[in-house]
Amino acid sequence: GSLVNWLVLNLAVEQRAQDALFEEISASLDGEDLSPEAFRSDAALPYLHAAVRESHRLTPTLAVSLTKSLAVSADICGYRLPAGSIVALEALGAPNDPDLVENPESFMPERWLPDAVNARKGTPSEVIDHVLFKAPFSAGARMCPGSRVANLELLIIVATLVKDWRIELADEERERIQTIQDIDYYAGLTLKPVRMPKLKFTAR
Repeated sequence: GSLVNWLVLNLAVEQRAQDALFEEISASLDGEDLSPEAFRSDAALPYLHAAVRESHRLTPTLAVSLTKSLAVSADICGYRLPAGSIVALEALGAPNDPDLVENPESFMPERWLPDAVNARKGTPSEVIDHVLFKAPFSAGARMCPGSRVANLELLIIVATLVKDWRIELADEERERIQTIQDIDYYAGLTLKPVRMPKLKFTAR
């Protein structure tokens, strides 16, 4: 799906992050095979969870979600919205705002590790840690009922790929793609690359 596509692309473009993820997976497994138990908590494999979160910040699966119609008028951040107004959560703006995020065009999973999250508390940048920006599955009572299964599948697929393969852009793609912003995308049901770049997989 789109979550896997974008995360694999981000790791292929940003080899430094892929190397850090491989080191974490290798150290955590210590020669053992991957199992679902390794992914039960965010405390296990924190860099993997941070990479997923960073990929969703930089290349969200859904650019707009949680569309609602206001039953009554509301004042939001100084704006008066009459009843019947359509409001939606837009997932690209704030998480990629240079006033809130340092080097927003860079894929940096480190910004989601506990020390970095704690450092944002009490600052305007804290808004990017809001639960509704965390994943495309929403939150609370209306959270996607399949979110736990989808997230576990994502973690296992990506961890297995990175454990067994070095993932790189194919040679013919490297001149065209220097950063993830060089990959054109379109908004269908989800955000997808206009053309999925060719990748090279080398066994580790």
